Amino acid sequence: MGVPDRAAWVAWLFAACRRAAPLPRGDMKTLLGKRRKHVLEVLIDEQLKYHRDRGDMARNADKTFASWGAGFFAAVWVCVLLELTATRLGWRPGWELFYGFLAIVLPAISAAVVGIRSYAELQLLAEQSHHMTDELKRAKARIQRLNLSRPMAAQDLGAETDAVATLMLQDLEGWARLSRSSRSKPNRERRPLLGVCYGLAVLLLWKKQTASHPGRQS
Repeated sequence: MGVPDRAAWVAWLFAACRRAAPLPRGDMKTLLGKRRKHVLEVLIDEQLKYHRDRGDMARNADKTFASWGAGFFAAVWVCVLLELTATRLGWRPGWELFYGFLAIVLPAISAAVVGIRSYAELQLLAEQSHHMTDELKRAKARIQRLNLSRPMAAQDLGAETDAVATLMLQDLEGWARLSRSSRSKPNRERRPLLGVCYGLAVLLLWKKQTASHPGRQS
């Protein structure tokens, strides 16, 4: 047996609960008013808050990882220049070793940060939340404009509520596709290895320079 599709299971459960729902009873206008308030406050407002928070989190995390990656990459060049300066000017050997070590470690950290940022798909998550926020706001406005005194108001409210639930299921399905696509990108996991290779290249350059000046290692 294959792995069950959780997104399809959620859609099946939603359809089953909708079929099992009892028929409405009592004063339809009063009942529809309560149902509309429940849909607006419990369903839509909570989803709006969730997607606003998720969008802000994804955007802030993306900016943070981008800043860290750029900062570590800039620090690599600074360490290389300082290491070359220490070698050229004959500073104490400890400084050459220190800057050489940083020039090896920092590229790996920078590549790892860039890889994590790319693997997490933070920009795509922020765009999804922005899209969901716009759609939910439009759905909320449509539900607020419903005239509950008209004969088919229950069908109108039901159709709008069903549209919101379908939108949420589509977002869940998109989240599942994003998770599967992230797991199927092995090349992105190799980016930290590229940083290590770059660091090793810097180490070989440093060894070559120190070997050409053996008197400076004493």
